[in-house]
Amino acid sequence: MKLDIATLVFVTSVLWLCQTAALIVQYRIAKVYPGMFWWLVAVIVQTAGFWTMLTVLFPPVYVLAMFGNPLMYLGQIFLTVGILKFLDRPVPVKLLLLIYILFLVSYYWFLFGNNHLSARTAVCNVFIGCMSLLSAYYLFRWKKSQFAGAANFTSLVFFCFALVEFLLFLILIFSLSYFKYSEVNQHPVALLNYIAPIISSVLWTYGLILLVNQRLTADVQVEKEKLRLIFNIGPQAEFITRMSDSRIIDANNEQSTLTGYSIQEVLGKNMLDLNLWVQPQDRASYIDELIRHGAVNQREFVFRRGDGRMFVGLTSGRLIHIEDQQHVVTSILDITGRKEMEQKMQAVLAEKDAQYQTLSQIQDQLLKMNGELERLSAQDKLTGYFNRHKLTEMLEHEIFRWSRYGHSSTLVMVDIDHFKQINDRFGHLAGDKVLVDLSALLQANVRKTDLCFRWGGEEFLFLLTETEYLQAMRTAEKLRRVVETCFDFPVGSLTISLGVVTWREGWSYEEWIQQADQALYEAKEQGRNRVVGKTPQE
Repeated sequence: MKLDIATLVFVTSVLWLCQTAALIVQYRIAKVYPGMFWWLVAVIVQTAGFWTMLTVLFPPVYVLAMFGNPLMYLGQIFLTVGILKFLDRPVPVKLLLLIYILFLVSYYWFLFGNNHLSARTAVCNVFIGCMSLLSAYYLFRWKKSQFAGAANFTSLVFFCFALVEFLLFLILIFSLSYFKYSEVNQHPVALLNYIAPIISSVLWTYGLILLVNQRLTADVQVEKEKLRLIFNIGPQAEFITRMSDSRIIDANNEQSTLTGYSIQEVLGKNMLDLNLWVQPQDRASYIDELIRHGAVNQREFVFRRGDGRMFVGLTSGRLIHIEDQQHVVTSILDITGRKEMEQKMQAVLAEKDAQYQTLSQIQDQLLKMNGELERLSAQDKLTGYFNRHKLTEMLEHEIFRWSRYGHSSTLVMVDIDHFKQINDRFGHLAGDKVLVDLSALLQANVRKTDLCFRWGGEEFLFLLTETEYLQAMRTAEKLRRVVETCFDFPVGSLTISLGVVTWREGWSYEEWIQQADQALYEAKEQGRNRVVGKTPQE
């Protein structure tokens, strides 16, 4: 019996192309499954290896044929990797790499070291037998119940193919030997070395496709069960109705609470027969929104239960297609209790809001009163200047500010010359008027940032913030001249004496005031109507 090489090549080529096309289609359908990619790569690599082997028939490029078998059997490695990935098992990379390296070393030894065609064929038989046996073991050992039938079939294919390969190996070792491709035609047993891979590849390709389809079917069934569970687990009533005639094709258990009918009783009924909608215009509005937008999200409608009681239902819906027909999924959640609670809460909130408004008004009044009291407690009633209590607070603040930023500040103490004579001559009311007029005149001639205090009687203090000694002396002299040249006082003209002191590090506010008082005393001792200052170094 002679082997028709041309026919064998043609048949094998067609089969490899068909297998590749079949797995490409299957990959596009189920590429989400791990392993599909590796199976596709495996078939493509094996097809490339087969076409590379055929270059032995063309002398100019026959050298490429030496890569044919290694490519084909590399595809077998990828096939096993794909099976493990599909089964969600770890890939023994080191083991597979070791097997492939041993195959390459043996194969090329019998190609270059000791050229022997039947020995190379035996090496291929052992390798493909081992890989098929591994694939059969993995499929049988780690198969899942959802595709156990397909896994058993494919495992059997790989196991039988492994037995055939081991049998051919034994025949080659003990009773058959050939050195040239032309001698293959003379050995009928060698025909099996070409036919067995063809038959097995068709069968395992079919087995792999069967694996994927069974897994797809099982997964679809699981998803359907999940959807059914979700459909029935919620507190809302669910209906699936045909858009064309409002016939109910499915409903969940909760609908029985609303309609009073069991699932079997409502299936096939018209939705209108359940008498759920109290207002026909509500249903018309619902359907119109579905048609325009394809969905309705959480609309509130009034419905009627099977026993006649009314309830408020939170209604959602969506258009879907089942067997090329429009259907509506409608969800109705009874929120009557929630609406009643919301109304009660709104009443309580309205009452609380009124109480809050009242409290807020009282609080505003208290804040205004507190502000006024604070102002009055810090202010001299006669002149409007800050009083001695406020002076203490501001001096402490100014000392702290100096310690942080290093900006100088100066105190100016002012006293009206011969004020006792004014009181004795013109009376205390005139003296008070003098104090009011003088305080207004002095404040008008200092900066807005400077602080004015009434120290007591006819004495005043001015805190000139961020002011050096010389600048403060000029300001004090300006005040003295302004008072001296003013004749608008009820007692005629006045003069004042001033003591100027710039704060020195280490002083307390009491020492600072004492130094200003001392400077003022010196001004009076020197004849009044003058300014006496003390530098920080003195």
